[in-house]
Amino acid sequence: MTRDETVRYFLRREDLGLEIGAGFNPVVPKADGWNVETVDHLSREALVEKFRPHGVDVSKIEPVDHVWRGEPLDDLVGPHKCGRYRYVVASHVIEHIPDLIGFLTAVGRLLGPGGVLSLAIPDKRHCFDFFRPLTSTGELLEAHAAGRKRHTLRVAFDAVAYATVRSGSIAWDASQSGDLTLARDFSKAAAVVDAFEEDGADYHDFHHWTFVPSSFALAITELRALGLLELDVARTFPGAGCEFYVALQKTAEAPLAGDELQARRFALLRAAAQESTQIANF
Repeated sequence: MTRDETVRYFLRREDLGLEIGAGFNPVVPKADGWNVETVDHLSREALVEKFRPHGVDVSKIEPVDHVWRGEPLDDLVGPHKCGRYRYVVASHVIEHIPDLIGFLTAVGRLLGPGGVLSLAIPDKRHCFDFFRPLTSTGELLEAHAAGRKRHTLRVAFDAVAYATVRSGSIAWDASQSGDLTLARDFSKAAAVVDAFEEDGADYHDFHHWTFVPSSFALAITELRALGLLELDVARTFPGAGCEFYVALQKTAEAPLAGDELQARRFALLRAAAQESTQIANF
């Protein structure tokens, strides 16, 4: 399957869907007949101006139905839309969101029974997050309890201080080799510390969360066991390039509990540890 075919695996063109952060490369383009609404951080006109200097095909940028300013997603599209969507697509989106639990619960409210959230997620083994630790469920819970809308100093520092390139590239696939080096001098990270204002007027974007496939599945399993999510992993697809793919499905089934939960958690912890060591020599 191609990348787009993988992300679209559970989706049907005629069903009402929502794509978040499509930018200049929509997975489910309106122009191809998909019955989809779009969410982005800028209007189409502003996105064209943003991306035009980068040499991309700005004709692929589609009209934006909902311009997102950080409010709960279901508030943005309208409470009357809750339960109406059959799918939501988010490619390289969730790692940026300060309150990931809040995002996932909002998507759960938007989806009808059996609806799917289809995700493309950076694999930290194959991108500039290489040296950053895996995100824990506890970190997700802490951010949700705080109602995070901005990135913390820890996130900002780590993102700048430990950003890594392989042979000059910020992303690579598992077959690539080459020297790993830090992308920035430490003075850049020090400058982040000096200038950081969590509640400042300007929003500064970073990767907040870092995953490998099994660590993401572990977080979903534990959040469901805590009663925080209506979504569960329907399928994880093999990674390609610098990313992996997951389909989450809205379900009324009870989460795992007791011995079954414990066994699943331990298996995913082991798998995440093994995946984290499956990296090219450095």
